[in-house]
Amino acid sequence: MTRFCSSCGANVPDTAKFCNECGARIPDAVTPQNPPPAQDTGSKSTFLALAGSTFVPGLGQVYEGNILRGYLVFLGTFFGFFLFLIPGIIIWLYGIYDAYSTAEKMNAGTVPFQPAPVLHMVIFVVVAIIVAIAAFIAIMYLFLSLAGQPEIAYSLSDADVTNMIRHVYGVS
Repeated sequence: MTRFCSSCGANVPDTAKFCNECGARIPDAVTPQNPPPAQDTGSKSTFLALAGSTFVPGLGQVYEGNILRGYLVFLGTFFGFFLFLIPGIIIWLYGIYDAYSTAEKMNAGTVPFQPAPVLHMVIFVVVAIIVAIAAFIAIMYLFLSLAGQPEIAYSLSDADVTNMIRHVYGVS
């Protein structure tokens, strides 16, 4: 006779004292008439995961229900672009690959399906837009403040250039 865990609904052997899935204690007489409801086995669009992570790094991960990983990909790409460029590109490409391959694994059933949290996706996009606007404003402020400072932009006069040429060629 098939038995089920009263905590998580997993199938347990008749002789088991504890559930192999959640570790809950199995009473001797737990044999429900109906098995627990099946888990949601929907599918994820690999195209949406790929496109989301292409245009907004990390959005594909949020689409798959992996919110923390989405924010980590976004922040890694963002800081990688502005600090070192190449790591940002590498993290961005990893995010695209990860979103696509995870969607495929969810469709194949090797990774548990998680429903798309639409509210989290909207919040993620809004945060990404705010961060992008703030970064643009900060960069423009920095650029304009540096461009307005004549002591920062050092320029050589004609006399300085002439003296440097004389010095290099040994002419007095």
